[in-house]
Amino acid sequence: MSRHATTEKEVSLKSCLLAGAAATALAAAPGAAFAESDVDLLPAAVQDDVTETDDVVVVTGIKRSIADSLSAKKEASSIIEAVSAEDIGKLPDVSIADTLARLPGLTAQRVRGRSQSISIRGLGPDFSISLLNGREQVSAGDNRGIEFDQYPSELIAQGIVYKTPDASLAASGIAGTVDLKTVKPLDFDERRITVSGQYLYNDNGELNPDFDDNGYRLFASYIDQNETGTLGWSIAVTTQSIPNNNLSRELKTSGGQTRRVDRTDLSLDEGAVDPADPNAQIVPIDNPRTGVESREFERTSVAGTLQWRPSENFSATIDAFYSDFEDSGIFRGAETPLASWAGGGTTALTEVSGSGPVASSATYANVNPVFRTDVLSREADLFSGGVNLQYDVTESLKLTADLSTSQIDRTDTDFESYAGFGNANSVLDPRFVINGIPSSEYTFETSLDYSDPSVILLTDPGGWGQVGFIKRPNIEDELYQYRAEAEQSFFDSFLSAARAGVIFTTRDKSRDGSEEFIDFAPDVRLGADGVAGTADDNELELAPSQLVGLADFSDFGVFVDPVTGATQPLQLIAYDPNTLLANGTYVTRPDLNPNVLVRDWEVNEELLTFYAMADIDTEIGTMPLRGNIGFQYIDVSQESTGARIDDGNFSGTGFPISNESEDYDHFLPSVNLGLEFMPDTFVKVAYARTVTRPRMNDLRNSQTINRNALVCPEDGSGTVTFNPGAFNPSEGQTCFSANGGNIFLRPFEADAFDVSFEKYFGEAGAFSIAFFNKQLDNYVLSGAGTLVDISDAVEAVLGPQFIADNPDAGIGALNAPVNAEDGHIRGFEVALRMPLDEFLPPVFEGLGFNISYSNTDAQVELPDGSEIDIPGFSEDVYSGDVYYERNGVRARVNVRHRSEFLAEIEQFDGTAAGAFAEGETIVDAQIGYTFQGDGPLRDLSFLLEVYNLTDEPFQTFERNDDLAQVVEIPSRREDYGRLFQFRVAKSF
Repeated sequence: MSRHATTEKEVSLKSCLLAGAAATALAAAPGAAFAESDVDLLPAAVQDDVTETDDVVVVTGIKRSIADSLSAKKEASSIIEAVSAEDIGKLPDVSIADTLARLPGLTAQRVRGRSQSISIRGLGPDFSISLLNGREQVSAGDNRGIEFDQYPSELIAQGIVYKTPDASLAASGIAGTVDLKTVKPLDFDERRITVSGQYLYNDNGELNPDFDDNGYRLFASYIDQNETGTLGWSIAVTTQSIPNNNLSRELKTSGGQTRRVDRTDLSLDEGAVDPADPNAQIVPIDNPRTGVESREFERTSVAGTLQWRPSENFSATIDAFYSDFEDSGIFRGAETPLASWAGGGTTALTEVSGSGPVASSATYANVNPVFRTDVLSREADLFSGGVNLQYDVTESLKLTADLSTSQIDRTDTDFESYAGFGNANSVLDPRFVINGIPSSEYTFETSLDYSDPSVILLTDPGGWGQVGFIKRPNIEDELYQYRAEAEQSFFDSFLSAARAGVIFTTRDKSRDGSEEFIDFAPDVRLGADGVAGTADDNELELAPSQLVGLADFSDFGVFVDPVTGATQPLQLIAYDPNTLLANGTYVTRPDLNPNVLVRDWEVNEELLTFYAMADIDTEIGTMPLRGNIGFQYIDVSQESTGARIDDGNFSGTGFPISNESEDYDHFLPSVNLGLEFMPDTFVKVAYARTVTRPRMNDLRNSQTINRNALVCPEDGSGTVTFNPGAFNPSEGQTCFSANGGNIFLRPFEADAFDVSFEKYFGEAGAFSIAFFNKQLDNYVLSGAGTLVDISDAVEAVLGPQFIADNPDAGIGALNAPVNAEDGHIRGFEVALRMPLDEFLPPVFEGLGFNISYSNTDAQVELPDGSEIDIPGFSEDVYSGDVYYERNGVRARVNVRHRSEFLAEIEQFDGTAAGAFAEGETIVDAQIGYTFQGDGPLRDLSFLLEVYNLTDEPFQTFERNDDLAQVVEIPSRREDYGRLFQFRVAKSF
């Protein structure tokens, strides 16, 4: 706090801000003077400054949440951002990710319509660390970045984003650290019971007949303590079912999936078409995937805390968080292969129209539609809990011990079932037209009726060798963290305290999955003629009992009757593949491709962290100076168990590798200083050496070993020989190469410099501007052909004598992640929180706005001078909202925008790959009313919220830069619709 003289007005402000610091304290009615019971609800530090007769206004609602957040930001030695709940269960968002995404310098990526991952200052989710009550958390994904929709907003009292770390944080990342906090029951002076119910509706409607467009959320919490105030307990439960229906278009326009043509002469080869010719246009030539996806996100979460404080010098806290969620759904769609090789060699481009580098319309003959029905499911159980003990040995010496765990068990199912008009390209669409290609919201015209069950069969329409496919990966992630700390306080010293401690963290994460082909059972393989070996052996009619209706394809185009020319909106037959697997129609056989087998892995980490930090509290002249200086020393041991498997091109059996490990250490200094050079006006500076550990699947030790037949040919007897004349590593000619992970990876590193100017005014007003510069080292790239010694792998496959006779054969190319390049991330962010009622006439009471903007420059440069894109990086991010709250009425509109960025999209093999995402602007709005006064309806509230008010799609694109100019070609588009949420809540 400021050391300047405290005025009467500032006492009131101090009372309000401190009252808000306990994010879940009961709010008095706006504008009312304190009654005795109201004063008792404030923290003890505030009660000393407030009497029952003080005419002090208690800030509530939106303004209170802002005041809480600014109080935390103002008092922090580090440069932080914070969000606080207005009251228990009243962080008004679908998940905490929506709330965090509105903070300066932060934004979110939507997945299946929900804000799921957070980017801080231009770096994606893998560069930040997430804590719950100060403890590191595991993730449901394959890597470290948590999926924030695991954490219901109702159970979070406060979220703090550390943009600059201090040495006492349990873990930190290059981008920052997000610490989510649940309530502490002894922060309350009386019993609190809160309940709420919500109805949700997705306005895309029921796109699939077996999924709804509406859902619910229920919440209840209970907080109480014993009469002496020494034992407190809290429990909160929320359960929900959130609908999601989205329209999915995937044009597939990455490298090799498009073709440049001359629209006036389609017979010309691509190489004969001049890119500068006005008639030159780009058309898709792969297999666009179009469909409707419906999901139901069901989650039940419980948070509880038991807090015991029998004396002033001892306290014990036990807290736990549990979340059980299932995100299940179905995708029904059509893949329409456009390449000549996909339609039995007969597919042809017949007409192209439009002006500009990308054709607006393209017509194809003999297209073979493949109907996909994909059953999708993700089930996970997350548990996080810990015990914290604090003992004050003396007035100045405090000891702390903390033991915690975070665990998750996740199982996915991705079950594909195929249908079509005939087996293996036997029935083709004579005329297939794609319209609106440059807009990404393409539509198509087809001459085949997708809704006619009399002609659509369960089959292998693409001739892929199976009638379906199923993947069942399982992720287990388990983390234990133990901390011991001693803190010594000082009096009459420029140091207010010094602390030292040790943190021991163990983490075990594994992926174990199966992938299987789907075939028809032998007794159903015979077709209608009952004769084996005929064409219809791989075709099966859909029984009426297997049909569940029609999927709504009307947004995607029309069916054009080839005889009459009449058109009608598209519809697609809908059936449930689960029944086919359950009744024995489908049988499975394992996929033993080496690239599938090496997707399984286990990574184990042990981190021993020693830290020390001194807190500074002094003055320069009359100006208060606060901050900290410290360091962490981290000793790291990492190991992985995986499999190295030959690719089948040489004699060998493949072999498991276990316990391959790497050890190293880090020294990470940090400094945070804040000078209050004018009342409520600060300049904060910070320096820190930070690290982000590599992605978990990048550390996997599983690899495929590939042989170059030119350098190491194999004779007819199975003997591999070495040809030294063909050995040329600089040209990529080595005997063997390895593809997979790299257990020897080191973390990303950065030296971060920050400066922030912060001015606070009124009860909920502030202006801040911050500048940051992160110098990146050891950036991890997807290595392509890095030369390493892989003789151990070769020896295990071909025996030690082969390397003894041919030493050069042990030099191979490692196609795996490597620490390679350096770079930087620098930029600035500015934010203004303005409660207008403090500066305008009384008629504007309750009106205010918040706005923030950040601009970031990020660059990682390769040795050849080219640059790579950093996942999650957006150059421009802004957020703003306007709110009004008075006499129980509340209204708020929020807008957040991010410019284009490299999104991470889950691929067929379950890994995440980058795709350029279009910039997006998300608008949310809410309006509601809370009953005031002292009657039975007091604190009964109604709230209507709308998310994605403007129905903003998620879109990706591909860059084609081999033309005279860079051309952006649409690739993927997902339309999630609007989510309406009506909430009724009551506190007692």
